[in-house]
Amino acid sequence: MSDPLMIGRYQLENLLKNGVLFHFFNLSVQSSAHSLLHGSVKLEASAAVEHISHLGLSKDAPIVLICENGAKSMEVARVLGENLFLNVYVVEGGTVSLV
Repeated sequence: MSDPLMIGRYQLENLLKNGVLFHFFNLSVQSSAHSLLHGSVKLEASAAVEHISHLGLSKDAPIVLICENGAKSMEVARVLGENLFLNVYVVEGGTVSLV
């Protein structure tokens, strides 16, 4: 299994601006009103894998994760990868990088 793929703020902006379809999960504890987070689904990191696994997504569905600094997202992405999800992306630097 490889490490989760990282995307930056500008890649996230381009995905959103171009209407690319992906599942966007916000694992941040602190709430943020940043415009790039609109449309994300807020989840607790501890329940994220179970929740995402039970959504019935195909294993190749694109999934983007964000948290405060990227650490929780990386851990969740690794576990999703172990559960054979193929296209899991983590926003590098988390919500801190959106400022």
